[in-house]
Amino acid sequence: MPFNAASNPSKFWYLEKFEISQKLKKDDIINMEKSMIMKKVDKNTFLHFPDMSDGNVYFLKEGMIKIIHTDQSGNEQIK
Repeated sequence: MPFNAASNPSKFWYLEKFEISQKLKKDDIINMEKSMIMKKVDKNTFLHFPDMSDGNVYFLKEGMIKIIHTDQSGNEQIK
């Protein structure tokens, strides 16, 4: 199936802006775009937990994230 930029230009456009895409073939970027899900995540939402093994790759379109480790006592350590 040929690539149609009009199908969802924002996904492809965002993927091209990440440094990793410079090392990929255009066909690989197109395949990523097809399976990519874009969603807005509210502030203070947990995206991933250590026991999760979902095989996903997360790209941050805008904003900031905080990477933390929580010890057994519940104390947060910012990474």
